[in-house]
Amino acid sequence: METGMGKEFWVGVDLSEMFFDAGLAPLGLRPDAWATVKSERFELSRKGVKALATWLAKTSPQGRCVGVCVEAMGSVLRRFMALLDKTALPKASVVNPARVKAFRDSLGVVNKTDRIDAALLAVFGAVRQPPVTVARSKEQEALRALTRLREDLVQDRTAWKNREREATTAFTRRLCRKKVKQIEAEVGGLEEELRGVLETAPEFKADVERLQTIPGVGFVLAVTLVAELGDLRAYRREELVALTGLYPKVFESGTSVRRRPHLARGGGASVRRVLFMAALGLKAKGGCLKAWAQALEEKGKTKMCTVGALMRKLLLIARAVLCKNEDFSAEKFLGKKGTAADEPTA
Repeated sequence: METGMGKEFWVGVDLSEMFFDAGLAPLGLRPDAWATVKSERFELSRKGVKALATWLAKTSPQGRCVGVCVEAMGSVLRRFMALLDKTALPKASVVNPARVKAFRDSLGVVNKTDRIDAALLAVFGAVRQPPVTVARSKEQEALRALTRLREDLVQDRTAWKNREREATTAFTRRLCRKKVKQIEAEVGGLEEELRGVLETAPEFKADVERLQTIPGVGFVLAVTLVAELGDLRAYRREELVALTGLYPKVFESGTSVRRRPHLARGGGASVRRVLFMAALGLKAKGGCLKAWAQALEEKGKTKMCTVGALMRKLLLIARAVLCKNEDFSAEKFLGKKGTAADEPTA
């Protein structure tokens, strides 16, 4: 079988630190025929990506590559995407590894090798045809790296504070306090660096400032939303909620199985963590959003369900204020009554 001969096809790429495997699957290929997909290994370098383009032209001389499907993989993925941009091949479509795993399981594939992964990614791309992933700008990459480093330092600070409470000697308490002060200084330095990066990206700086007009949204939450999600205007409401894992997941079966709903989670963990802290703060303080949350509890929602709803509300209001290009006001973004049924619109 001449895989991809004379047809449009997708390329699946399985990445590793030093090399990558690529598979070629034509549109219309039956998923259970994944084993017929041709694959090849290449060096993860400019030379290797050029060799990929040459191999595709040789393997399918009359075909046309319409997409490149690859799993999210951090820094290795960024290297590959930068190399891919220097070729005539399509830009990469980055997919959630959980979706590819579910696809693999649905086909009953039990073996796992780099070649098999590349073949399955190619077939997944040909079947699902995921959209092209927009690459982050240099400024957004810098913001993302800094906010994630800050998050790690804050977690370290909490750990050292816990050690200080549990310390049994004066020496260990002094050491813990010293570490806490050191980390706090580093966190302060990171926040100054974040503000410096924002000065070089006026569009991000304007969004961060506008987001801070929302009750409960401080600098850290605002800059994390921008760093992790980019331009919130680019997402539909339901798409944004799904991307951050903030929709309620229900598990019911028959008449007897009724598990308690919970957040779907998945991607967007960094966004969820800062939204969670902001939601807790809003529940403890006064204001229109606290009244909105109390209205939910009066309708019978549990405390954690209310927190989840408040996290989702904050995210949607953040999108709404940017879409409308207006600062927050309770009347515009919560409705005149500010009831639990009201939703921000954009």
